[in-house]
Amino acid sequence: LTVDVVYRFLPPSFSDTAAGWATFSQDFYGNITYSVELVGPDDVVASRDVLLNTETGYLQIAPSAEYTIQVNVMATDSASDSVLVRTFTFTSFPADTSTA
Repeated sequence: LTVDVVYRFLPPSFSDTAAGWATFSQDFYGNITYSVELVGPDDVVASRDVLLNTETGYLQIAPSAEYTIQVNVMATDSASDSVLVRTFTFTSFPADTSTA
């Protein structure tokens, strides 16, 4: 990813159907909320750059510095049962401004 550029990620494609949630757990029920966990030495810096809509799962990342971070998106149901629905690692770099 490029520093100072905004990236948006759609929620998991299965998240709007009960059948989709059955992929992860037969016991999921009720309202689903999302949360994000950042893993890595730059998690404090990245926490200012990562936004997650807890109701829809839409994720926005706007790196403000160079770093590498693992992003884990969790879903939690009404009974507080949680499952990891998406994980990815990204590295942000400054924009390439070379004229060569």
